[in-house]
Amino acid sequence: MNNLALPVSQTVYRDGVFPVSISQSLTDKLLDEAKARTAYHRLSGLSYAPDTHFDVWILPSDSALYALVKQHIDGMLNVDSDVIRIHRMSDADTIERHVDSGYPDRDTLVFRLDNHDDPRFIINDSAVPESQGAGYYMPEGTPHAVSSGLTERYSLTIWVKP
Repeated sequence: MNNLALPVSQTVYRDGVFPVSISQSLTDKLLDEAKARTAYHRLSGLSYAPDTHFDVWILPSDSALYALVKQHIDGMLNVDSDVIRIHRMSDADTIERHVDSGYPDRDTLVFRLDNHDDPRFIINDSAVPESQGAGYYMPEGTPHAVSSGLTERYSLTIWVKP
């Protein structure tokens, strides 16, 4: 596991959010798989939320990649990973400010997979630093968003039972 010390605003910490990271080998594997995949589901506009546009790949719970991620995250954080997704966003794609409601009683983890120096993640209305393999653990009910950026963005998003 990477031990990244990320500067994060005190507001983020006050609300129970904390930085986390995954190993470089897992990050590389997930990014390679994500870039090779051509079948993503588009979440956009009226079908999801007016100012939200991105592609999603929900990892099947019986897949080897799901098992690999689940083992890594559950062992690292002592949680039960439930839903594991890869999000792909173009430079113009956004995810509007929201609180996850699709998976009740679950906390959210988001890890940046690509290595572009283009931070886009917003937690509690504050832009937060991003780097490859690093992310954030957000308790249920934490507002977050992703802004448009300069490059394509890949992220690993996981809902966990604490």
